[in-house]
Amino acid sequence: MKNLNFCFLFFFLVASSFSSCEEESFDASDDYVPTDNDYGKRCGTNSYMYNLMQDPAFALSYKEKENTLQKSLSLVPKSAKSGCNNPVLLPVAVHFYGVSGTNMQCLIDLAGQQIESLNQDFSAQNNDIANWDQVRQAYFNGIDNGQACFQFVLANKNHPTSSGLSNGEFAVTANQYSSVGWNGYINIFVKNAGGTLGYSPLGGNGNGDGVVISMQSFGAAVCGNVGGAYPFDLGRTLTHEMGHYLGLRHIWGDGPCGYDDGISDTPPQAMPSDACRQVGAGSCSTVDLHMNFMDYSFDQCMYMFTAEQVAVMENYVDAYLKQRLYSADQVSNQSGGSNASSGSNTSCSAPSLQVGGLVLSWNAISAAANYELKYKLASSSTWESLDLNNTQVSAEGLPNGTYQFKVRARCGQSTYSNYSQTKTMQIGSGFSSGGAAQQSFVMQVTLDNYASETTFGILDASGNTLAVYGPFANGAAGQTVSRQVDLGAGSYTFVIQDSYGDGICCSSGQGNVELFLNGAFLENLGGNFTSQMTYDFVIQ
Repeated sequence: MKNLNFCFLFFFLVASSFSSCEEESFDASDDYVPTDNDYGKRCGTNSYMYNLMQDPAFALSYKEKENTLQKSLSLVPKSAKSGCNNPVLLPVAVHFYGVSGTNMQCLIDLAGQQIESLNQDFSAQNNDIANWDQVRQAYFNGIDNGQACFQFVLANKNHPTSSGLSNGEFAVTANQYSSVGWNGYINIFVKNAGGTLGYSPLGGNGNGDGVVISMQSFGAAVCGNVGGAYPFDLGRTLTHEMGHYLGLRHIWGDGPCGYDDGISDTPPQAMPSDACRQVGAGSCSTVDLHMNFMDYSFDQCMYMFTAEQVAVMENYVDAYLKQRLYSADQVSNQSGGSNASSGSNTSCSAPSLQVGGLVLSWNAISAAANYELKYKLASSSTWESLDLNNTQVSAEGLPNGTYQFKVRARCGQSTYSNYSQTKTMQIGSGFSSGGAAQQSFVMQVTLDNYASETTFGILDASGNTLAVYGPFANGAAGQTVSRQVDLGAGSYTFVIQDSYGDGICCSSGQGNVELFLNGAFLENLGGNFTSQMTYDFVIQ
């Protein structure tokens, strides 16, 4: 069986713990135990804290810490900030549990992308923060968003001896975590989160504890059975849980009107938001701030912290957490003033761009946090720009024409490699393999409800990818997409893949695959498979 690698980020279709209070301790069996305090399954922090507070020693230490911090908050300015020139660097380690169907490099890239996204959210450099100006003017006059003056860095040197990692490697482990030595880091545990998207202690200790994130809500890409799934696919679960780790409660105060989160610039709210609410909707006689990271909105609809929320977190870092964490220069090569996801000592060299069929690919750059791809019609002087986390993309979906592409590595907030050599691609109505005798091969795929997991395409006899299509928009169960390729004589393989591993039939819709050659029915493959299904055929 030929293997088709569809670990692509397809961009042209619209689819868009833990510890006692003083000792380092994390056990993979130390899981979320539900109570009736969680208001749904997005976040399990309330239940997690309830269970931790049953330990008298933990409860006493937590209350003492909380009292000390509350007294100091009155000294913290609670106004908007214009920026931060010298952020406090907070070392981070990422530990994956139960991962399969991927490789270590993909997990490292996924971790780097997620930490970069985390930094953008906390520093108000996320693209969708632009929505706040209009929303604030209309509904939240007097409330400013905040920009945190700290930054998370993925450690890359002086790792614990138990980790098996060498200097220059990032602090990312997979299926081999040992609790020994990981005190001094903010640990992120990506694992089964007990049916929630994640949970965290309210106020982390930096003593080997950290936050738990579900395997299906970590990051904005997919590595095997790990990666964010819509509508929690922008990495905002970690933003929310890290808010808890740095001392923030849910915005509605974990109770109806009359309860409070202890922060003056978050309006009263009766309950958590669900999905994406209409801007201007309210409760408790005020407009709800449902775009706040500490609510329960879908990832695409939350995009800000308030100024006082940021002040609380900065005070927590300065007054308590910073002294318990390693100084960043002990465990990272990164210096201050950058929002890079990691501090690699590897040069930020230019990728080498290749074109095959409708697929663009380039070599991975070890220092890269992500990549910037630029493309334009050859006849145009205007380049379009896309930020990508993987090293392969499909141009399927662009209008017909001759296009130029170039790519560069992004190794920090403002550190880029040179661009690759510019490559040209001709996009027509369908793929043609060339040759005199062309025959029309049509792939007709009926999608299930999670079409963002579905890709399909054609391999030649040597296993080279000739054409690839998808993924597609979610919520399109029953929709049929048809793609045509013109092929010359030879042997080929049709391949369809599902990134989640449950095919396209039958729990999430009655997906199906039908193949046609020169207008004549060739085969009905159904849709019942796991990660991949293939069909070999010959063009005479």
